Amino acid sequence: MARERREGEHLYYPVTLDVARKKCLVVGGGAVAARKAQALALCGAQVVVVAPAIGKGIEALVRAGKVKHRAKKFSAADVRGAFLAAAATDDRETNRAVFAAARRNGVLVNVVDRPEFCDFHVPAVLRRGPIAIAVSTGGASPYLAAALRDAIGKRIGPEYGRAAKELGRLRPFVKQAVIGPGERKRIFSRSVSQMIARAERRKGRR
Repeated sequence: MARERREGEHLYYPVTLDVARKKCLVVGGGAVAARKAQALALCGAQVVVVAPAIGKGIEALVRAGKVKHRAKKFSAADVRGAFLAAAATDDRETNRAVFAAARRNGVLVNVVDRPEFCDFHVPAVLRRGPIAIAVSTGGASPYLAAALRDAIGKRIGPEYGRAAKELGRLRPFVKQAVIGPGERKRIFSRSVSQMIARAERRKGRR
């Protein structure tokens, strides 16, 4: 059961966003901007980076055709048509301008290291095939989130990703062949238990 929110406590609602084929704006050309651009591109976003100059990380993404670069200073017009915007510059005024323009245009926005200028926080993510385990501290300590992610990663190995793929292939067959929701639930529950046991055996052989 979910706990009650304490008086004055600011909680964030955890979601996963589908950014595939959506325009996502990243403002900044350094290493932090490169990590954000790469993470968005991995999920199929149409990433546009706006920065007068870019570092090697973003240069590599541009060469690989994963992101587009506009070699210019940010202007409010850059957020138009974007699904979300991320500001990752070392210039406070530019970051503030990205936030203001995004809010005016109804665009989700994240400003690095400025929780008060964020509609969302990017968690530390552990990926195992189709599995994504996200750890967030609500912007309080990204370093703690990363440490917890790494600790979980020692427990959840790639064998769990393979198990998830197998279960994903099984699901449509069960939904088509089994009509009763109760029976479906029993089959899925038993299959998950078996897959977890198999994943643990695979882990033991690593």
